[in-house]
Amino acid sequence: MQWSKIGRDPLLHFMLLGAIIFVLLDVFGSDDSERRIVIKRSDIEVLENEFRKTQQRPPDARDRQALLEQRIEEELLSREAIRLGMLEGDSIIRRHLADKMKFLAAGLNEGDRPDDTDLQRFLRENQEDYQLPASYRFEQVVFEPADAAAREQAIAWLSRLQQNPQALDLPASSQPRRVHATQKSLQQRYGDDFVTALQRLPTGQWQGPLASDKGWHLVLIEQKQAAGSVELEPLRDRLQQAFLLDRYVRQLRQRYQVEVQR
Repeated sequence: MQWSKIGRDPLLHFMLLGAIIFVLLDVFGSDDSERRIVIKRSDIEVLENEFRKTQQRPPDARDRQALLEQRIEEELLSREAIRLGMLEGDSIIRRHLADKMKFLAAGLNEGDRPDDTDLQRFLRENQEDYQLPASYRFEQVVFEPADAAAREQAIAWLSRLQQNPQALDLPASSQPRRVHATQKSLQQRYGDDFVTALQRLPTGQWQGPLASDKGWHLVLIEQKQAAGSVELEPLRDRLQQAFLLDRYVRQLRQRYQVEVQR
């Protein structure tokens, strides 16, 4: 085919023009804001502060340039990952972004903060999340393993401890240990049956043995703290952030249509 014929072919002109437009759109994009990266001074300050904490010295000119290049590279790669749909299905990244939005939610509602009436109502509606947990402080001696022989050993030592609470000639593997923990953590560590038995015991004297999968426990309860409600003032900042996040999520739910496929 001669070049003169190519130059006069309207179909070929159309195809070449389309290819040029496609390349230009791919390079420059239809929306300049999508391809414009702005590194703010505040971003640089954050990087420099992190450098000071990790390196125990201020960054020099070379360090600052390296930090800037790293930040630009991170932004370029993250934007390209979003463009290619690589965030879809990544639970770790999705959770990280959600946590970041939770942190920012209060700032998004800066001009419309809740009053005390709103906070009191929110506290009542979410009481379980903010009430003081039940807790126990006690001293314990554990005889391992959780078999009949260890139980008999625990019973024998119980009478000695009741007669002399300061007895220090216990076996090396069963030395007294002090525990201060919430009821929930004790349930996770030793089981529900252990905590149920602990609840029934009086304070100030050695009792037991109590069973768990760890062994047989002799306990001297020093303090029991029942679960209790809390006042607004000590929780004001925490409640305010939770309230603003809750309201923000409710607003988002109205903007999105959620479909759960089962």
